[in-house]
Amino acid sequence: MASLSACAFAGWALGNERQGEETMIRKDDRTTAEIASHQLLVVMTDRFMSGWGLAKNGNSVAAWACQTPESRASTERWVRARGDALRVRLVHDERGNYRPRGAVHYHVYVVRDGHPSLDALGVAS
Repeated sequence: MASLSACAFAGWALGNERQGEETMIRKDDRTTAEIASHQLLVVMTDRFMSGWGLAKNGNSVAAWACQTPESRASTERWVRARGDALRVRLVHDERGNYRPRGAVHYHVYVVRDGHPSLDALGVAS
């Protein structure tokens, strides 16, 4: 990172948060309204993405934010069927501030109508 200018580093750091000794890169695709409506998370540690790239010093964690218990159940089955999913868990994220321990990269995706986890079962978001 020594080659980054101060402005470039400041822009990069805006999306990052301190967690213990590591910097966690955190991206949440939910809008402010969706943080309130999509509080049910299906969270997994990504076996493939952990340990290199943006997560070279730790775990890469992905979460899918769901609006209803039905969409969360469908999304959980979809996540568990992935070949790269470790430690799948369910989290109720009331304030949009869930931080997985040990993660250096964390991305929250939003399950909306048409999401692949819902398509196969005909579940609405």
